[in-house]
Amino acid sequence: MLSFYLIWSGFYFLILLGMRLCWRMSIRKAQGNPKNDLPITLIIPFRNESDQLRDLITELSKFMESEVEILLVDDQSQDDSFDLVKSLTKELPNIRVIQSTGSGKKDALAFGITNAKGELILTSDADCRFPENWIEEMTRPFRDETIQMVSGPVQVAGKETSLTDFQRLDWASISLVNQVSNLSKKPLMCSGANLAFRKSVFENVGGYQGNLQYLSGDDEFLLKKVILEYGTESFNMLHGKEVLIFTKAEKSWNELIQQRARWASKWGLHGIGFHAIASLLPFFFQFIWVGSYLLLLFGPEGFLVFLGVGILKILAEKLALGKVLSSFEIHVGWRSFVYTSLIHPFYVIRVGFESFNSKIQWKGRNIKREIIVDSYGDE
Repeated sequence: MLSFYLIWSGFYFLILLGMRLCWRMSIRKAQGNPKNDLPITLIIPFRNESDQLRDLITELSKFMESEVEILLVDDQSQDDSFDLVKSLTKELPNIRVIQSTGSGKKDALAFGITNAKGELILTSDADCRFPENWIEEMTRPFRDETIQMVSGPVQVAGKETSLTDFQRLDWASISLVNQVSNLSKKPLMCSGANLAFRKSVFENVGGYQGNLQYLSGDDEFLLKKVILEYGTESFNMLHGKEVLIFTKAEKSWNELIQQRARWASKWGLHGIGFHAIASLLPFFFQFIWVGSYLLLLFGPEGFLVFLGVGILKILAEKLALGKVLSSFEIHVGWRSFVYTSLIHPFYVIRVGFESFNSKIQWKGRNIKREIIVDSYGDE
């Protein structure tokens, strides 16, 4: 067991070092004229977001001078969100507020896309904060006619706490895995909080048809459809700070675990294939790390191996995730790296088990979870 963990930690270090190199090679600004000739519509669905809407409108004021159409789509809010946003935007001519005729985020997005005047669709969330030139940078790649979908990175903003730093590192790991999978021509994930695609492509692949019954997954399911129809070259993943969107950090461990469990609950819906296996591997890796605590049962020698393995793990994560964060000009101290490295395996396992909970809720709605069987590349 002692020799296994020494070999495993060295293997893990090399993997993360390789991922760091992948990230370093991928950070480049999209080339070409930022001006796009195609009309653009930004769609933001919202549900029970009355506490976020004033900040959202302030953020959207960055785009008031542009010709971008902004659609705010009410997803059957149960509070005063719809009336509030109507009053906040009544003097802003390029913002339209509409009410979805369906139920759920996918219905709200689809309703917005149907009503959009733009050929390029940008999507985000009501709690997000945008860079000044976000729209120009996200739509720049579409000057290449082979590009059908573009995704950008997401990070969290919040009070400087250990929980916020944990989420920053967690999001950094998501960005790193996304980029490596994209470079390997097997894109796994993207975030609907920072996504762009052609309206004609959305219509051609059938939009969200086939998964409308699931409250989450609007981003990943659409990504899979686009890649199946147009190939991996049709997808561009941007990672510069000029397209980095900030979302609000979860305020408690319970909220964070429920959010991640909601996301993780989608793994089985991708079928039994590459996507499902790639989603499960990190879960099983964490069991190995949790098992390393058994080294403490092997006396002084076991303690020294446990200490060495832990140091190597923390150093590897500092090199890899620290590189991701530094490219976004975000600083996280050594203390947070140590803290996150120690508890992250237990957190991932907890999220994994919670994802099987049939009572996961989101904004008053239950998440439906079913497993379907197909392979990556076949539906």
